[in-house]
Amino acid sequence: MNRKLILQSRLMLRFGGRKLSILANSCVIFSLVLFTVSQATRHLQSAAVMSYFAIVAVALHLTCTNGLNIAHFAIISEITIEPTRATCVSVGNVILWISSWLVGFLAPYLQEYLKAYSVTPWLGCTILFLIYIVIFIPDTKGKSTDEIQAKFRRKQIFRSKQPPSSLSSVC
Repeated sequence: MNRKLILQSRLMLRFGGRKLSILANSCVIFSLVLFTVSQATRHLQSAAVMSYFAIVAVALHLTCTNGLNIAHFAIISEITIEPTRATCVSVGNVILWISSWLVGFLAPYLQEYLKAYSVTPWLGCTILFLIYIVIFIPDTKGKSTDEIQAKFRRKQIFRSKQPPSSLSSVC
């Protein structure tokens, strides 16, 4: 366990949280696609080969999700300021636990109704999450908290047209 954490920490220091998260999400997407293809084509004559693809896909998925978890918590600690960091990490933990419960709860139903395509909802969520990271999460490697916060201020999507002081005078 300690060797894994040391390796993940070194990867975080070398590449940064955003790059590691993008890499891990891409790896998860590839593994979910590989697993879905192996399950959807298992009725063909090459069923034995598809079983090996499924095993490789599951092993790749487990490897990538371990890297993904450490990247998310590193990103949270890098993009938040000190007063809000503990709250953000706590909210992240709650979301992680709820989503983990949801995956475990829904898996048998998805397997029953979607059969070979039972992981496609998670594939869709992972693709959306990757798009979100690419568009909204800045690269934090080697940057101070002030620089990162300035990037967030510049990237606001729902920015009001008027400054806040003029809005209060209207009401």
